[in-house]
Amino acid sequence: MAGVMTIKPVNLTELAAQNGGAFPMERVVKRIDGRDPLVSHGSPMPVYGGFFEGRFDVPIETPGGQPVLTSRPVVDLVAFITQIQRQE
Repeated sequence: MAGVMTIKPVNLTELAAQNGGAFPMERVVKRIDGRDPLVSHGSPMPVYGGFFEGRFDVPIETPGGQPVLTSRPVVDLVAFITQIQRQE
């Protein structure tokens, strides 16, 4: 899909490094669950968008301690993305 995107995809292992060393938990959650859309391919999430939709009934804690409610698939994906962050 990278070839059809109007905005170049970011390296998901560098999100914390690009954010001063802090993983941008709330921003990532909201990008994935659609509350902060980034339409880089000219349309809504094409292939897996429906998988991440659902009830926002699962809390995920931000680094500041504030919980953000989202769906279980989003929590699972964000946990994985958090784990793959490169250490500086």
